[in-house]
Amino acid sequence: MKNDYSSLLELMKMHRRDLVDRLENDDDPKTAKMLGEAHLAILAIEAVMSERPSEKTGPKIEFDEKGWPIAPA
Repeated sequence: MKNDYSSLLELMKMHRRDLVDRLENDDDPKTAKMLGEAHLAILAIEAVMSERPSEKTGPKIEFDEKGWPIAPA
């Protein structure tokens, strides 16, 4: 199952824009820190969205009760 984080990404971008607007009117270091954290969150979301889902390939290996692999029939 693949998650679509596009709505979360758009929400974080709006939050970043709000912080930029707020920072324009005040130079509070807390606002600058929140802006940096929002930007990092956007980068993390974009990184996760660009990852290819892992595909399981190859045969399924079954093991007996002693832990030895069972030969395919």
